[in-house]
Parts: sequence; structure tokens; C-alpha cells
Amino acid sequence: MAKLQGAALGLRAHSGWAVLVVVAGARRRPCLLERLRIDLADRTPAQPYHHAAKLTDLGAAAAAIERAREQAHARAEAAISAAVGRARTAGYHLQRAAILVKNGRPLPPLDAILRSHPLLHTAEGELFRNVLIDSCEASHLEITRWPERDAFKQSTRSLGMTVAALDKKLLVFGRSCGPPWNADHKIACAAALSLLTQ
Repeated sequence: MAKLQGAALGLRAHSGWAVLVVVAGARRRPCLLERLRIDLADRTPAQPYHHAAKLTDLGAAAAAIERAREQAHARAEAAISAAVGRARTAGYHLQRAAILVKNGRPLPPLDAILRSHPLLHTAEGELFRNVLIDSCEASHLEITRWPERDAFKQSTRSLGMTVAALDKKLLVFGRSCGPPWNADHKIACAAALSLLTQ
């Protein structure tokens, strides 16, 4: 049986949803297998910490956040597992994931988070990024945390490409799949490309 070619996925989280991009093949001739949006929230609010901040009881707030986390994890795990399966059907072994992360200080206790509007946003970002990380681990993917702030610079360095060459490659991918193909897709794709083997 022929050995499957490698593939990698890139993920960028938002409050209640995430972008997933799968690239495959060798770095010199990669292909875009898929891009999709994962809805991580439905019945629970898309902004669980904002919702929890309206509750008067700290225990109820913690429980609401945990319910949102569990739902997001179930949705992310299902989407990532399905992406792994589709890649295998297409003849690729999806084994690596790049997850866009932000560098920040550790979060304070929940009561302090709920009193600070900026921390609500920070905590939600962490929640959904951690959900993606846990879900990738459940699919036995090798995870690379890719810093959002320097994602393109780090990708060009890793790929040995100029910014112009990477932009051109991302433009070709965008044309091949059609809209939407925005900054989220491009940054997730750039990170995933860096995980492909030579």
C-alpha cells in the first residue's frame, strides 16, 4: 500500500467560531484541501464570559462557562476528526496542526475576570483556543502554537520564502477555493504550510 502524503491544518479562533484550513503535499507544491468555519457555540452564548458576567452567583457563572467549553469542545472535536477523515479519503495523512495563539499574561481568578471587560475578551479567546488545542490532541495531531502577531514573518522564515512569494501562493489558493478567503484563512493557511515537510 502506498504511503500517504502529509497534510497539516491551521486554526484561528474567535468568540464562538473558528477558521480551519487544511493544506497537503510537499512544501514546494502544496495544495489546499479545504477551508471551513467551525461554529463552536449554539445554544450557549457565543461570548460565554460576557454572559457569565451578568450572573450574580460566581458558581452559576463558572457552570455557564464550563457548559460553553464542553459544547465548543464537542463541536471542535467533531469538525477536526471529520477533517482528518476527509484528508485520509483524499490520500493524505493529516498529522500536524498549527493553532494561532496570542502571547499574554496568565489570567487571574474568575471573579477578577468577570469584573473587567478587557479580561472577558481575553478569557474568551483563551477558552476557544484551548478548546481547539484539546480537540487536536484528541485526534492525535502534533500541535504547534503559532504566534498571531508574527505569523506571516515566522511563516516566510520557516518556508524560506519572501513575503511576496507567500502572498502570491495564498492568492492562488484563494482563487482556487473562491470566497470567503480573508485574513483569517490566509494566516491559518500560512501557519499550516510551514508544517508541511519538504
